[in-house]
Amino acid sequence: MCSSDLPWPELPVPAGMDVEALRQVVSGGPRLIWGEGFSGARLGLIMDNPGLRENREGVPFVCPTRQTLRHALRQAGVAERDVQVFFLYKARPRRAYDREAANSFCLPILARQVRLSSAELLLGLGDTVLRAIFGPGAAVRDLRGRWQAFGDLPLLPSYHPLAARRRPNLQPLLVQDIAVAWARLRQGGPET
Repeated sequence: MCSSDLPWPELPVPAGMDVEALRQVVSGGPRLIWGEGFSGARLGLIMDNPGLRENREGVPFVCPTRQTLRHALRQAGVAERDVQVFFLYKARPRRAYDREAANSFCLPILARQVRLSSAELLLGLGDTVLRAIFGPGAAVRDLRGRWQAFGDLPLLPSYHPLAARRRPNLQPLLVQDIAVAWARLRQGGPET
């Protein structure tokens, strides 16, 4: 098994976090994943929740959504070591949950996580993330291509890798947005 077949490293859960509350707020599975990728990375991706990391036999694997994300990063010229992924929900939902309550509970935790990270610029991937941050009417189709802010950091809205996987016409747009964010970061950081 090569390294591209394995999940990215998980970011450690900070001491004092109420792991059970983070799982329960989204009716989540038993695994809590604080984030993944590389903790010193300057490019932060905000996604809704962690994907599957093991198959039924417990063997680590990269789910199709993460495969799509990795492919988009490669196409945009971004190395995996330059990325860290933050999750709005730290557990993968298993059944219906109260989205408004989950957002109210999880958004301040995400904001603190991002603030304490090395990320200098963010991509907000998918409507779930954008609605949590900007309100229930927010949508990628309306915000894509227009820089926003999350805390003190610039945030570029884009399509979720799952949407790009299901609708291949969105894949070039995801790649383009990643490339735009990466170029801005490389040309001097978030203020340029």
